[in-house]
Amino acid sequence: SLEELLEALTSSRSMERIRLSSLDPQEVSDRLISLIASSYILCHHLHIPLQSGDNEILRAMGRRYSTLEVEALIMRIKEKIPDMAIGMDVIVGFPGEKERHFKNTLSLLERIPFTYLHVFPFSPRQGTYAATLRDRIPSGIIKGRSEILRRMSDARKASFYKEFVGRELDVLVESRK
Repeated sequence: SLEELLEALTSSRSMERIRLSSLDPQEVSDRLISLIASSYILCHHLHIPLQSGDNEILRAMGRRYSTLEVEALIMRIKEKIPDMAIGMDVIVGFPGEKERHFKNTLSLLERIPFTYLHVFPFSPRQGTYAATLRDRIPSGIIKGRSEILRRMSDARKASFYKEFVGRELDVLVESRK
């Protein structure tokens, strides 16, 4: 399992750090959260693809989790690891996404302590089920909704960064620009 692999890697001390990314909500177990909390090597970072904050849209996307499950997961993570950075993917303008669906996404995001968002406008990919769906959302609406989420993300990220001002932390420089 992922947890067993991480336990082996962290106990071997062969790496300076490990950062996990893009785990579906159902892959983030309480055991994994505890492992991250207790390890110096595992970064306090997770990226979780929310995709939508509306259950109807999640079902249309074929996702196997609910907004309630995601909300509970994020709250458990932040309770156990208060300084955890949590990134989330959100797709804007999935076919059939009405204003009420988008408002549900906003409402969920206002309630949960995420750190940043990757906002993606829906784009049909040939050969996928989603590409066959009707009720496409006009690009102007998608652009406006995306901008709202990006502003929310920028504010959350700035707030998260401010929590670390004045603290001394160990860092590992991955690259220089």
